[in-house]
Amino acid sequence: RALAQSSAARGNWEAWSIVCAALDDGSGMSHSIQPIKAALGDANDGARPLAALAAVRAAVQDSQAKPQTIGFVMNGLGVNVIMLFKGHGTQPVQGNMKANDRITACADAMKIIMIAFQYLAADSHSTDEEMSAFLAVVFEAMVSVIQFNGLPNHHNENNGADPSLGRMCAQAMVHVARSSPAAFKASMLFLSAENRSTLEMAVRADMSGYVAPRAAPLKKKLNLKGFKSRA
Repeated sequence: RALAQSSAARGNWEAWSIVCAALDDGSGMSHSIQPIKAALGDANDGARPLAALAAVRAAVQDSQAKPQTIGFVMNGLGVNVIMLFKGHGTQPVQGNMKANDRITACADAMKIIMIAFQYLAADSHSTDEEMSAFLAVVFEAMVSVIQFNGLPNHHNENNGADPSLGRMCAQAMVHVARSSPAAFKASMLFLSAENRSTLEMAVRADMSGYVAPRAAPLKKKLNLKGFKSRA
């Protein structure tokens, strides 16, 4: 555990991942939360947060990852992951960062977020209120990314806008709507009218295959009855 903590503090993510994998109780992750959080929040070194994010994503995406590991990430790093996702998704490439780095950061964060969603959905101890609250926070961040970047059929003129990031969010929203329709519907109650409208527009766009909108489209309310749980 001490070795996992010191490896994370030094940024030796290869060694850290090996140690964490060897600890079946997820304690490698739990004892590393603080140094990982520090790495994710380092605004002075653009490469350091990305490396830490990639390491965390690999740890929770590992087929051998224990549920408690995912729980430690959600409770200890969830806010940091969402902030990184929103930060990279709503601003153009800056400093020495490359465009691909921005996309990779958003993709890694999105994978962690969706694994956390799957964890909550499968956890019998998780309540509907917890799931809805989690999704509301996640959807707020996703909506911000969509509003900045647009979608393949709805481009934005913001400097650095990348519709592929908007599509990434829309696809995640549709996945949640189809797999957990009740939680999806409940989470929308937490959103402002503007953000709810953006979410509905993104879901419709992804389900329609991003067909270009008509000159004077009729605004339709999203029909949540069309989503059925696959469980």
